[in-house]
Amino acid sequence: MSEKKLHPLLEAYYAELEPDARRRHLEAYAAARREADLQAAKAASSDENDLADDAVSGLDVLLAAAGDTAEAASFGSAQADAYREALFAARHQDKKHPGQPVDRFLWYLMNMSTIYKNPGFFPKRHRKEVLSYLRSMELDDRPRSDAACGDVLYMELRNLVHRYYFTCSDPSYGRSLLGMLPADAGRRAALCCTDIWNFSRGIAEMTGLEEEMELLCRAANDEYCALVPEAESLDAAYRAFNPDSKKR
Repeated sequence: MSEKKLHPLLEAYYAELEPDARRRHLEAYAAARREADLQAAKAASSDENDLADDAVSGLDVLLAAAGDTAEAASFGSAQADAYREALFAARHQDKKHPGQPVDRFLWYLMNMSTIYKNPGFFPKRHRKEVLSYLRSMELDDRPRSDAACGDVLYMELRNLVHRYYFTCSDPSYGRSLLGMLPADAGRRAALCCTDIWNFSRGIAEMTGLEEEMELLCRAANDEYCALVPEAESLDAAYRAFNPDSKKR
């Protein structure tokens, strides 16, 4: 993950969990980006006109056109911005019901957790299904061929894990005895940690997809540790909650 600071509107976008609010942040960022590009183009034109009189070097003109300020530097590349918008559409937009917010990626995580908990007699037979979920979240080869797009996917996956964690706070999560008895906070914390480990490290090991799932596993670990500061790592928390667990 790049150390470059995110634009404030992107920070808000990745911190937000509700699809409609995320869309508004993304639209605001796109508008700010267009305005910055317009101002950069005007600056470049002005610099070109003054080049002969001021003896400004070609490099200086390029730096001025790029807007060499902290705010301008926080804008992503055009490729990264396009990929970010494509991820939002794939995750949250339903063409058949445009006014209805959805989260396809959250559904993929839930399916992967279920597969891990109920693998059947041949766990590795789920490899193709899990890989299809991963490819659906990646969309294409951009995160593997472009580091900036890889950073975008990493941040999207962290937001996704955060949203899953948020759903675990619902009183209906982890109910027992045919759904009549709500789980206490301690049990919900254990179940949530276990589910996050299941759809990341657990299923990666079960299906032999450790390399393909490296980014999701890293995002799951980093976001879990950010949400649960006392956790040394997702693996350590999982082992603490499940001391008798065995790898499949």
